[in-house]
Amino acid sequence: MPTGRLNDADGKSLVPDFRIDAIANIARFVHVTDTKFLGATVAMQAFVPLVDLKVRAGGVRDHKFGLGDMIVNPLVLGWNKGNWHYILTMDTFVPTGRYNKNDLANIGRNYWTFEPLVAISYKNPKGGPEFSAKMALLQKS
Repeated sequence: MPTGRLNDADGKSLVPDFRIDAIANIARFVHVTDTKFLGATVAMQAFVPLVDLKVRAGGVRDHKFGLGDMIVNPLVLGWNKGNWHYILTMDTFVPTGRYNKNDLANIGRNYWTFEPLVAISYKNPKGGPEFSAKMALLQKS
């Protein structure tokens, strides 16, 4: 998605000639086990992003393409109670993407991040809409 402005709190442009074009293809690998822990089904997952990032600002351009920061969840706990589904896990952002503090475009953050999260879903048994919420706390380490 391209964006053409980076605004301050008053809505005024902070950076002249600003534009970002970002495309990410993110493969998600999930393995659900037969193991139970605290009444939950145990699973694990990993997200592997392939990122194409173009940035322009103040007459300078930069472009990066490659592996972004991966997210791994070695332990995902999932409970099902009728039409309700609950997930408890810890997203771990691994600094696998390229980063250089002098570059305008970076596809990595250059630091680990730990994000505990809880997700809740309700699946309508009559085929109606599904309602879901995901709550997380982002912690930079």
